[in-house]
Amino acid sequence: MTEEQMAAQRLTLDREAMRLKRFFDSLVLDLQRLIVKSQIIKIEDVMSVLKSHDPRLEAELSDCKTIREVFKQAPKYWSFFDYDIVKLLSEKLGTVAEKKKFKQFHMDFKEYSKRRICECPVDAFGKEVRPGKNYVLKVDKSMERCTVDEIKILRKKMNRVLGKKLARLLHVNEDIGCVKLIFRPFVDDVFDISTEHQQNLRDLGILRVQYGDHCVDLSHLKVDGLVATMEDQISGKLSH
Repeated sequence: MTEEQMAAQRLTLDREAMRLKRFFDSLVLDLQRLIVKSQIIKIEDVMSVLKSHDPRLEAELSDCKTIREVFKQAPKYWSFFDYDIVKLLSEKLGTVAEKKKFKQFHMDFKEYSKRRICECPVDAFGKEVRPGKNYVLKVDKSMERCTVDEIKILRKKMNRVLGKKLARLLHVNEDIGCVKLIFRPFVDDVFDISTEHQQNLRDLGILRVQYGDHCVDLSHLKVDGLVATMEDQISGKLSH
């Protein structure tokens, strides 16, 4: 493939990501307008949906007195990649129109999620917020071959290992010899990773975990005498 063809392919991929992001943003805007203008839906109804996703959101959004204020704060917990909350709002509080629109978005996302993570624009997932208060993961270089959907699977496994819930993926970029993922936690966290959790994280192909000024290097740990790759872990070739 020539440089011109590669550039054209990259432009097509970037446009596809931005189209999906704009579609998601318009879906959220439709939901917001519906819920804010509704004479029936109360702030308690909105908070109940958010709490069903993660109870900690009640404390995180406790200063919000109106639905409009909730929608000013809540977007930091979702993106077109992290759409679970929007899915719940659509299902529980949306009309047929919003539910139909989310169904179309979900179908488009499922198709998009088949592509490799390295094919997504760096800023597709959103901008990093609250510097120093995010989980920064350095993972095996083989991760660049993984798909968007496989990264979602990786996060679910991380949540299970850490006993936490990472709110949303903020950023993806390639680093020297590895790939860096930045996740935002729901709340400011206490950084405490036990020896067992360190091994479990290394089993997922993670080389280093950083949160604020705290950092744990996992690159020296082995799995069954072998260095695990992200590709192996997500595809289930190694058990843990």
